[in-house]
Amino acid sequence: MNRVVVANGDGGLALAIATGSILKAREPIGRGVVPMLAKTDIVADALVVFFDGFGFGQQADTIAEGEGRAVGSSVFADLLATNPGYRTTLFEQIGLSERGKGIEVGILGWFDGEHFERPVCVVFEERRFMPGSGGLCPRCSKTSLAKKPGVGAMTQCQGAAVKPYQPAPPLFDETLARLAPSLAKTGYEGFVGMRLLAGKGIAIKEVLFGFPAGWAEAVYEGLRGDITEDFPVIKDWLVSVCVSAPPFPHGASTKAGAAIGGICEANIKHVWPRDAARAGKPLVSAGISGRLAYVTAWGAPSERGSGLREARRRAYRTVGNLKVADIQYRHDIGARAELDTRRLERLGLL
Repeated sequence: MNRVVVANGDGGLALAIATGSILKAREPIGRGVVPMLAKTDIVADALVVFFDGFGFGQQADTIAEGEGRAVGSSVFADLLATNPGYRTTLFEQIGLSERGKGIEVGILGWFDGEHFERPVCVVFEERRFMPGSGGLCPRCSKTSLAKKPGVGAMTQCQGAAVKPYQPAPPLFDETLARLAPSLAKTGYEGFVGMRLLAGKGIAIKEVLFGFPAGWAEAVYEGLRGDITEDFPVIKDWLVSVCVSAPPFPHGASTKAGAAIGGICEANIKHVWPRDAARAGKPLVSAGISGRLAYVTAWGAPSERGSGLREARRRAYRTVGNLKVADIQYRHDIGARAELDTRRLERLGLL
């Protein structure tokens, strides 16, 4: 019998596929949802294998060469993400640069093995653990912008504001589009993202494969179909907020078994567990990283204000309903996104 497995290096994906359809994991991936692959395992009878982490490239290529589908990894992806010399050489060949200054922004697309699907997503994320001075209230846009974008330890992603674009913006043409021919030669399938500094030029600071934390969850919020067949994402603003518990981000693990309460039928579709496990009800922390979940929301322009403001309001409303001891999260996710969007528009990149 064909099956679906997830190969993972960090706490799991709140994503599974069965009979060709996207399914939200009703139980967290930490325990009892889908089988997990070790890096040395090959699953010959798998229909689809999702890879969320580096170092699985050889296994992914072996599966793709057979009758299965490998999503999120390949030898090429491993080299590009982890080998600076290989990346620099390739970038020089295709006209990309790793040097420059400018606005911190991300670009994210879904590559189907031949080309990038539409829409393409522009990402405004926060990676520092906590906000800097100033900032915007989650429910209000009238306070001053933060003088510092964030303080504390650098994390994978504390949250992101994501705006899908169709047609793709010039920022895509200058970045991911140039990588597409190389991806097509390898048959890679899955998300591809880049962290950029965009100004007079564009500097690529990092290339992301698999399911980039915080970015992918925001996209899940906007999905209205099967991600493995096309990329049916709504065009409104999408927001993700990371919810964590101490000692994150300063410790390798957190207390296992701590309750993650406040999740109900009304909001479960907006909560994407990461470091979590099922031990009856409610969910509990799995004791791996302390990055418990991402909370997501979408927003369209309304009488309340802009789509981004509505997405932020909804996301923080859900965060406020969660019951987690010593809960930690940034209150300013997406606060600078509209300003940075206007700046990128003036540069002709959006």
